[in-house]
Amino acid sequence: MSDLNQLPSPKAALRQTYQMVLLSTGLTGCVTFLIIGSAIFLGLWLDRTLGNSKNIVTLVLILLSVPLNVVALYGVVRFTTRRRPPAAQHDPQQEDADHV
Repeated sequence: MSDLNQLPSPKAALRQTYQMVLLSTGLTGCVTFLIIGSAIFLGLWLDRTLGNSKNIVTLVLILLSVPLNVVALYGVVRFTTRRRPPAAQHDPQQEDADHV
């Protein structure tokens, strides 16, 4: 790919797509874990500090973390897909020539 106008081959484009999916999946898992873990940790700490035996603050924080997770996951997916290079055009004649 020495020419800047040349699109990547279909195999390279597929590899880049798989890498993007793995990156997106890994990031979304980490972000979800951090948000929910923080809500649980902060909720338990506040319940212990305030003397709540029914863990009401923990439950409220976990429920509030759900929309926060949705917004964060949307941002992560937008971030990873923005980095994706343009897809190569599928040319069956070129594919046949590669296999000969």
